[in-house]
Amino acid sequence: MQRFHVATAYFSDGDSPVFSNMTEVYQSYRECSSVINIEPQPSKFHWVAAGEASLWRQSAVNDFCKFIFVSYSNRNYFLQTVKIKFDRSMSSVVDMSLMWLWWTAHGERNQTFENYFQHYLDEGGNIKGYNIKLKAAFDFTKSLPLAPVLRNLTICNGMIARNGYVFDHLHAWQHGKAFSLGLKDNTNESTSPFVSYLSNGRMETLYVHNIHYQGDLKKVLLYDLCRLLLIKSPLQSSNSSRMELKSVCSQIIFDWQKRGVQSCIDHAVAGSNKIVCF
Repeated sequence: MQRFHVATAYFSDGDSPVFSNMTEVYQSYRECSSVINIEPQPSKFHWVAAGEASLWRQSAVNDFCKFIFVSYSNRNYFLQTVKIKFDRSMSSVVDMSLMWLWWTAHGERNQTFENYFQHYLDEGGNIKGYNIKLKAAFDFTKSLPLAPVLRNLTICNGMIARNGYVFDHLHAWQHGKAFSLGLKDNTNESTSPFVSYLSNGRMETLYVHNIHYQGDLKKVLLYDLCRLLLIKSPLQSSNSSRMELKSVCSQIIFDWQKRGVQSCIDHAVAGSNKIVCF
């Protein structure tokens, strides 16, 4: 970013395709030094914040990198906090653990606990319960020795909806009452997939900027993207590379549908048998 004088950048994991123009999305987050995804914390030792679909200013990148180096370099102080996670977790300490510590280190002014996951819960999800556990995890972590951070940064949570859109942290189709890639909605001007959810007895729509196909669900990624390319954005150009892509996508779709997949496909995750229709 410094070399090419890029003030703000969008970072994405390879299994998290983007459906929104991030230059335009950034206009809704101009007060944010960074936008990362803070998931529910089932315990005070969970410590997960993710950047698989995130926005970064140079100042935030520099601050996070310095935070990591200091956290690991001070063996008698800050490293003891990192070791708490290492001693209690089978998956040990990962980038998401350090990002949680960094988010927490920036203090209460960056935290929003009321209606934290409103519009982004499974049906019947307990918003109040999520908030209580999240605040408990934050309060516990905040009591630990944490490396210093720049106090003038604002770290925002992409999992809080803005203007009817939200960043997906994990398997968007698991949220709400229904999920759609929007393939059948020809009147919809948005190119983003959407989640339908109940709000005060009414069905509402929430669009996602991205979908994170984590783990084994990467096998579904190409099938979904190819249908979007061929149906929402037909590859009609005579350009050889686009024609080749069209041929590959057509074969991928044919192979999936040969298995009996028609309008619905099972995006099963963690033992769930939820059927997702498009």
